[in-house]
Amino acid sequence: MLTPTQIRLQSERAARLERFASRSVPDRPIVMLSASERTAAFVIPPVIITPEQRAEAEAAFSFKDWLERQDYLHPLQKEPWFSIEDEIKPDEPRLPYIEHIQKTVAKYYGMARIDMLSSRRTAGIVRPRQIAMYLAKSLTLRSFPDIGRRFGGRDHTTVLHAVKKIGTLILADTVLAAEIEVLKAMIGQVPA
Repeated sequence: MLTPTQIRLQSERAARLERFASRSVPDRPIVMLSASERTAAFVIPPVIITPEQRAEAEAAFSFKDWLERQDYLHPLQKEPWFSIEDEIKPDEPRLPYIEHIQKTVAKYYGMARIDMLSSRRTAGIVRPRQIAMYLAKSLTLRSFPDIGRRFGGRDHTTVLHAVKKIGTLILADTVLAAEIEVLKAMIGQVPA
């Protein structure tokens, strides 16, 4: 059973449909425009095409798309004429990770990586930590604050001090310079 409001709405809807049907011309199809077509209708007058013309246009368009896709393929091999491998430079050396530097230095000096990140300041921990900071700055593109964060949240001035100190010690101490060269060679074997 319909309510009086529903009956009124149905009659209004039927009247609207009648008015709309009376406005259409029988020999011309009704044109339903998409949002982009309605926007373009303000600039370009709409072109009314029949369903047969639309089917022909869609068939031609899909064939044109197919032909354009074929242009990207080599005619004999049917493989792409370009390759991403051409863009990759495999011979470029990879930069080591700071974690890899820390592990290598800790292993070389016989200590745990956690000790390097701790707040302890004993001589057996401070020197390897400073060497690791020096290597992290010289072998990576990281900034002083970033290196400090990766060494247990240390300040950037601590990293700056370590880099300067190890840099001056290398000039005076040939043994330390040799150790750092060995560490650089060990770090150079970056894991994938």
